[in-house]
Amino acid sequence: MSTLPNKSRRAVITALANEIVSLNLDHPTRVAIDGRSAAGKTTLSDELAEAIRE
Repeated sequence: MSTLPNKSRRAVITALANEIVSLNLDHPTRVAIDGRSAAGKTTLSDELAEAIRE
């Protein structure tokens, strides 16, 4: 299993956040994060939420 270097991971999270923020919906945006136990779902969702707030 490979992991992204911090700069690349941040770039991916920023790109995801930009896509989510750019959605023009008539209701709150919901994002589902799925994966196996201990795959990093909570870490990803926390980082993504922070990027969206920025």
